[in-house]
Amino acid sequence: MNRLGNRFWPVVSLGLLAVPVCAVGIAYGCTALATVSTGSPSAVAGSSVTVAGKFFAPHDPADIRTSPALIHMDTLDSPALATASPNSAGTFSVAITVPSTTAAGDHVLIVTQNGIDGAPAFGTPARTVLTIDPAPLPAPVITVPAPAALAPVTVPAALSVPIVTAKKKLTTAQKIARCKAKFKPSSAKTKRGHKRLAARRSACIRSVS
Repeated sequence: MNRLGNRFWPVVSLGLLAVPVCAVGIAYGCTALATVSTGSPSAVAGSSVTVAGKFFAPHDPADIRTSPALIHMDTLDSPALATASPNSAGTFSVAITVPSTTAAGDHVLIVTQNGIDGAPAFGTPARTVLTIDPAPLPAPVITVPAPAALAPVTVPAALSVPIVTAKKKLTTAQKIARCKAKFKPSSAKTKRGHKRLAARRSACIRSVS
């Protein structure tokens, strides 16, 4: 009996300790991570893009214990592009302006938020990728001087040589224009098709830039 009792109480103690640990694990398992997305997968520097988030901590401007969500680009210590106040459901939607100095290519939007205890809210920072497309170049203005009056020159038929016109090489701007004309996200009938065309357009532009 003593031997059985010596084994019984340690087992019961371990079971009691496991209850709060399991409860904490279930609580965190049922809490969704903060996520963020953009209204468009790509944009041009200087343009406006809608950023939406969900599963953030609610923010009440009247309650100093709560904090807004801050949207940064590429690094956590970069200046915030916008401030958002998640509602009671933890969602928000806010427009940001892409800095005009942003280089073309893929960039990361980082959304941070602090909880009531001052530490980062659960599941933050949230991240998503935004592709910055090259800005379209203005059409070149070509000035053709007026031809000078020249006396007609007669060339003997035996000396006439067929003129071979060299194929004009496309400029980078023209190649980019071709990529945009070939892959138009606006022509897609579904959201999935829109994202696929946008991704192909970005890949085409990067290949010719």
